[in-house]
Amino acid sequence: MLTVNLKMKTGLISIILAGLGIICVIWMNYQTFELFKLELADMRQGTQLAPTILTTSNLFKIIPITVGIISLLLGIHALRSKRRIGLIGIVLSIILIILPFVPIWFYLS
Repeated sequence: MLTVNLKMKTGLISIILAGLGIICVIWMNYQTFELFKLELADMRQGTQLAPTILTTSNLFKIIPITVGIISLLLGIHALRSKRRIGLIGIVLSIILIILPFVPIWFYLS
């Protein structure tokens, strides 16, 4: 009984980690979009564009990828235990691994 619940928990933890990671990536992209809007407003007033707005820190990519890999491993562990909920965790974690490389902030306007 205890092992069944543990296997189910790895699938749920995989889904929760991937979901939180996706939310964090979208939130970081939204913050970049807001910063870009402010920089554009300043640029119209005659100041120059700050170079930090166009480059993102590697930390914004490394952390979601690491969380995605951990979520992927938990999803694989749950799927190997014959829990189909692990498949949802795997799909969400693959989306999380790909998402930091897509400039979502560019498409928010």
